[in-house]
Amino acid sequence: MDLAGMRDDCSGGDMFACATRYIYSEFGSPEEAFGDSCAGRGDPGLSCAVAYGWPP
Repeated sequence: MDLAGMRDDCSGGDMFACATRYIYSEFGSPEEAFGDSCAGRGDPGLSCAVAYGWPP
């Protein structure tokens, strides 16, 4: 799984990539926090796909 590529996609607004990055990152890692916050768009614990819409 290309988590690095998903970081770029998540930053670009792909909320599915944010959710996938959150799920597959190591628990408590900065990568998990990045996905959980929808690349800094929302508060942790917020569903990126629900809050920001999927598909875009």
